[in-house]
Amino acid sequence: MRFSALALVLACLLPLLSAVTSNARAQDVSNQGLVEAFDLVVFGREYKDQKASRLIRWDRPLKIAILGKGYPPEFESQIVDHLRDLSLETGLAINLAYSEGLRAAGRLPKSYRRTPFNMVLFWAPKAELPAMVEKYTKGVFKAADTARLSGEGMCHGRAINSKKTGAFTFAYAAFAAEVATQTKYGNRLVDPKKFLATCIVEETTQLMGLPNDVSDLEWSLFNDKNKVLELSDPDRWLLRVLYDDRMKPGLPNAEALKLAAKILAEKRPGK
Repeated sequence: MRFSALALVLACLLPLLSAVTSNARAQDVSNQGLVEAFDLVVFGREYKDQKASRLIRWDRPLKIAILGKGYPPEFESQIVDHLRDLSLETGLAINLAYSEGLRAAGRLPKSYRRTPFNMVLFWAPKAELPAMVEKYTKGVFKAADTARLSGEGMCHGRAINSKKTGAFTFAYAAFAAEVATQTKYGNRLVDPKKFLATCIVEETTQLMGLPNDVSDLEWSLFNDKNKVLELSDPDRWLLRVLYDDRMKPGLPNAEALKLAAKILAEKRPGK
């Protein structure tokens, strides 16, 4: 089975501007606007000019591990909260099956060794992440590629999918430990806790099948100018449409967009 790689890099810019304007715009997004956003975010590719020809998403429960030591307690608690949110929006079973926090508290599920993790969240200093990712994935993700992506930001994610079915089979997100103490990003002052929270929300959400950052979507977390720091209501609609039971992995682009319009017309009549 062949796999295709999907690179997702978060440019975590946390401006000190209010998000009120963006939130107001989010309430005015029409169904047609959501279909257009679905096309851009789901089928667009951050580092390629062409669009994906078919739909890629998960078709199975997610068994997630956090690998790494020394992360702040809020890292794990924020992940748990957001995974719960993603599960509610998508209808997928999404569970944290392993972490240092669970292990230390003696709360590891008895079944955690029975099946492999299909999403791993790595935490380590930037210099250690490349080797860590390559070792765990047995060379599927090369250290050189991880080093390049880690050099572009404090967190990034990648996924592989079955060429045959279009369903994701494995994904990871890498978080540089330096993010917890980051007070400046480029020429901007940032709050380390908000910086970390935004990394968690954006990377794990993108790994659900919403990979592309789009500068025109001012109301969205997937706006690469990143004035929105959490999932907006329209973002949640993108997730709901993507994980509607009728939206199957492998569905051709054009068919998926027609179906997205139909789903939204049913669930948001008059919008």
